[in-house]
Amino acid sequence: EAGAEPARKPARGPAAPAAKRSDDEAAAQPAAKRPRVVDTLEALMRSARGSGRQPPWAACVCGIGDTSRCRALLKRYGCVIFRGVATGPECVELEGLFWDWLEREHPSVDRSRPATHAPHVFEALGYKNTGVVNTGSIGQSDFLWRARTLSRMVEAWRTVWGLSADERLLTSFDGAGVHRNPCHPAHAGRGVRTDQKWYHLDQGPRQPGFVGYQGVLTIFPATGKTGSTVVCPGSHKDHAENCARGGKQPRGPFVRLTAPGDAEYCAAKAVQLAPLGAGDLVVWDSRVVHCSNGAAADLCARHVREARGLAPEAPLPSLLRLVAYIAMMPRSRASARQLEQRRDAVRRGTGSGHDPLKVRASAPSRHYRAPASDDPRWRLV
Repeated sequence: EAGAEPARKPARGPAAPAAKRSDDEAAAQPAAKRPRVVDTLEALMRSARGSGRQPPWAACVCGIGDTSRCRALLKRYGCVIFRGVATGPECVELEGLFWDWLEREHPSVDRSRPATHAPHVFEALGYKNTGVVNTGSIGQSDFLWRARTLSRMVEAWRTVWGLSADERLLTSFDGAGVHRNPCHPAHAGRGVRTDQKWYHLDQGPRQPGFVGYQGVLTIFPATGKTGSTVVCPGSHKDHAENCARGGKQPRGPFVRLTAPGDAEYCAAKAVQLAPLGAGDLVVWDSRVVHCSNGAAADLCARHVREARGLAPEAPLPSLLRLVAYIAMMPRSRASARQLEQRRDAVRRGTGSGHDPLKVRASAPSRHYRAPASDDPRWRLV
């Protein structure tokens, strides 16, 4: 990889497990007999052509602490999945903190009354077509900070960067993502579905080579029907081409893939990272083409209940998707000026994008209060 990617120990490439075999059993097979994951991915894409929806794929799973496998997966695919970064009880806690934030910012909302989860409220949270939430000091909310400071979250990001326990990390002050459930009676016919193919990347042509990683923590389980994070595996290797195809001339880090030839490129490569469990973390290279996927056109109440593990007669949840966007990098990459800008952002209640080093000027919430000087979140600032 070009650029400032940290040096790590050489790693063996990941091996896909054979049918009905554990990962360890597959790894123990002679190399010539191991099925190549890339072949499986190519076959999956061939079988999905013409379906109009990205096929589910989740072959890039890595354990926390396995820096060699993590490096190999990021090099090959540009993405990696860590299972169970947040526990079940922690996901319940995180959902509660999200509702705490939302009810404080929008007093008309009552989490127990889905009829109050109105379009005018959710459309005011950020981008209604994608479900991205970036208002109300969400990047400094207790919801995001609780997710960032989870012990396994920090350890997963140490695995990504190959850091030792005494090397400090910085976190982004990024936002969240939320989709309402189109199958819920309170949302029927209210235009709650989000876009499915808003392909983009968050590293423009003025930043060639490796820069950093992005991440998303899933609070609810995600399937190919409910919608999930979408990536184009290996597209980090086509970064320059993806920034220029079709005469694009992006000026900043955000590059939309809507030019001639982009749709064909994405259709040939895009997959949904699914199934994902509650508490799974997805990390990808910022050069990877990605987006999120909304609910399938044929999503029904049964699909939602099955994804959540609910009984057939259980009430439907109002929310279909809730995620926390979290990116971390070594603290050593920040200058003294950048560190002070970050501290000031926490004091004022403003956020950042996916890059922890680029703090954004935004209007803070009138409800925001800076954390105490001994709050553990300062360690990631």
